[in-house]
Amino acid sequence: MNRFLHVQENNDYWFKKHSTRCYTVQNIFRRLKKGNFFLNYPHEYTWPHVWNQNIKKSKVYKKIKLNFLVGIDIDKTFIRDYFGVYEENINVTSWPTYWFNTGIGDMHLYQEHNPNPFELSNYNFDKTFICMNGKVNSKLHRILLIDAIHKYGLENNGYLTVLEIPKQKNVYKYWKPEIKTFSSQQHYTYDKNDTRQKKINRARMYLPEEWYKAPIHIVPETFNHLPFDDIYFTEKTSYCLAMLKPFIIVGQQYSHKKLKDYGFKLYDSIFDYEFDSYEKLTDRISAVVTQIKNLCTRDVNELWHSTREVAEYNLKKLVEVSKNTIPNNVYNNGLDKEFGKIVMPGNVGRQNIFDFTNFKFYNKNYL
Repeated sequence: MNRFLHVQENNDYWFKKHSTRCYTVQNIFRRLKKGNFFLNYPHEYTWPHVWNQNIKKSKVYKKIKLNFLVGIDIDKTFIRDYFGVYEENINVTSWPTYWFNTGIGDMHLYQEHNPNPFELSNYNFDKTFICMNGKVNSKLHRILLIDAIHKYGLENNGYLTVLEIPKQKNVYKYWKPEIKTFSSQQHYTYDKNDTRQKKINRARMYLPEEWYKAPIHIVPETFNHLPFDDIYFTEKTSYCLAMLKPFIIVGQQYSHKKLKDYGFKLYDSIFDYEFDSYEKLTDRISAVVTQIKNLCTRDVNELWHSTREVAEYNLKKLVEVSKNTIPNNVYNNGLDKEFGKIVMPGNVGRQNIFDFTNFKFYNKNYL
């Protein structure tokens, strides 16, 4: 059990495996007798549905306090309806802007891996868009997006990655599935000894050369598969905001409206966001790809320069939103002190995402 838990003297148990999908959870719950159990995993939306059977079966919430830090908007009504329990011993802290903070925390690494990331001399546009897709299995919207890009004959107008062959059949009509990677990234993998294609392009923070060769990013944002409607942003969106990259999201309905609610500006000079309210996913995808097709007729350098004012504003807003939306409960429970070393051991190079006292980037002070 010590492999998965960090135990403090006051009977605080911190789950430290870098995933919520852990099959030892039931055994861990069975052995806990008293104290507090902390699961801080806001950078994925997978909790609580992958844990609910363990929690319900063990009834661990009757003997110890469960403290969850999650990256979705969730409340005790959902706990009651989903778990069938409504206990004072279950405490949930929602942090839906977590990935905005992570984008800020990683910004110094942008410069380490991508020297002078905003220098215009780095940019040599020769295509209109870039669209990077890791997992496509169980990600229907990404398969449909790639298929629509091929339907409109735009596959040669942009840089496109696909790291999996979809298991689903009969959901694509125009795309002949194949693995597509960027040659500039093929030596960057999580495991340096593993050069299998499925590992390629997974190293965050290394922006491929292709990033600098296309002005627009089509973001295949993560979908929320929980049984309630919650718009969820990940690094796919936050890195665009942090890197002054104009983008358009293929994701949940009202995703762009949610960004506006946070105070970000949309790229109205190049996109019509009426599609954001379309109920059907296929209609939203078709509208996005149609607009991308129209942009392919425009000068790529003009597209880039026309978006600079909004991009600069959004970087400033990213810092502001990140600082002001950290939940109070994070500080009240000292989660900021334990969070990095216990929950995210693989990200030791990251700037402290709670420290905004000396934030400087792009030769400007943003606070």
